[in-house]
Amino acid sequence: MTPRAIITYVLASAIVTVLGACQTRPGPETGRWGDGPIVRVRISDNVTNALFMSDGGLIVGVPTRTNCLLHQKRFIGPITITRGGATFAIATQRSKMRLTAPSVHIKPAQSDVPLHVDGTAYPGAMTLATRAAADRYDVVTHVHVEAYLPGVLGGELPPNWHINAYRAQAIAARTYALAQLAPSRHKHFDLEATTASQVYGGLNAHDAARRAVRDTAGVVLAWDGRIFPAYYSSTCGGAGQDARFAFPAGENIAPLHGKARGTWCVASKYYRWGPIDRDAHGLTSRISTWAKQSGHPAAALTSIRDICVTERNRAGRPVQFTITDDRGRAFQLNAEPFRFACNHTSPDLPASSSPLRSSHVEPRVIRSVVRFEHGRGFGHGVGLCQFGAQAMAAQGRDYGAILNTYYPGARMSLGQAVMGARPKSRQLARR
Repeated sequence: MTPRAIITYVLASAIVTVLGACQTRPGPETGRWGDGPIVRVRISDNVTNALFMSDGGLIVGVPTRTNCLLHQKRFIGPITITRGGATFAIATQRSKMRLTAPSVHIKPAQSDVPLHVDGTAYPGAMTLATRAAADRYDVVTHVHVEAYLPGVLGGELPPNWHINAYRAQAIAARTYALAQLAPSRHKHFDLEATTASQVYGGLNAHDAARRAVRDTAGVVLAWDGRIFPAYYSSTCGGAGQDARFAFPAGENIAPLHGKARGTWCVASKYYRWGPIDRDAHGLTSRISTWAKQSGHPAAALTSIRDICVTERNRAGRPVQFTITDDRGRAFQLNAEPFRFACNHTSPDLPASSSPLRSSHVEPRVIRSVVRFEHGRGFGHGVGLCQFGAQAMAAQGRDYGAILNTYYPGARMSLGQAVMGARPKSRQLARR
């Protein structure tokens, strides 16, 4: 397949921030950071202070409801921003400034240079948004999606993997990111910079990542004329999961249905794993603590007496587990909530040395031990399998064939054709 370069979006346009001017949405300026909609990525969560710097200086101001940037000041050299009470304290070695506001906006004085946050370089601009705790805030970068994606691919795939695995990943990651824009409109960010959304390392990207984004610029996956969350994970273990069983709001659509996938990801060390043993008492504590924080009935769980798979998808992968306690009460958890509960951490519950790598397991209770046997895969198993994509690419499959395998029925389309209005998708690859 010849890579297609698509270039225009209609959902959002580039935003230019000018001293004293209003703007549609505080964000990065035009320049070498690329085109496409702006995504807001939370790169730091619940911090008390952070260090910012940029060659040529920084501009700090207060965004308003009418999208003006007020009280702007230019700083030369690094600045430390600390939150205290209702005030942001901005300090350099030579000057200080206080802004009483729920959020502040930071951008490089020169639009074509990076903004460094605690030593990591990012394209675009930043908003600091106050958390519920008066002395804490989130750092959210505003970046054009095409400038965002190389930093995702650089964190998701090894640099020596095949370019067609990278191209497939680029399209999946772009589709996933853009699918998050509408659902997040009432929040101050669209995506996390961690595995909670997509790993994002800012400008820390390598040549393969940048090339794959350029080669597929603007291309997304569509189903029924619209973008959908194109989930992906490391290793499916030969059996895909259904999004509706993995995620609370997972869609029941053909591209996100699980199916048998053969041995494409056999090179992963997590293609098969286990058995692993977990102390039943400790596992009870993890599950009940997770359930209390999640509002799940399993918060009432006492001592685990039995765990069994009570439902599977058409690929044979577990989609529901039932936990029975010593009082005879049964609690049902879907696949991914079950894995999260078994791996839950808290100040009193450090990370287990034997975490569940996926929910594709067969549990057995043997007296005071819960044994997880026949483990398969690493991650949720929905959508693209990264190790499978690499194996397919290494055997000569193009990125269209890879995506058709892992998102059956989806079409590669121009981003502008499926964002905003809902025209039929333009097919760019064989079904």
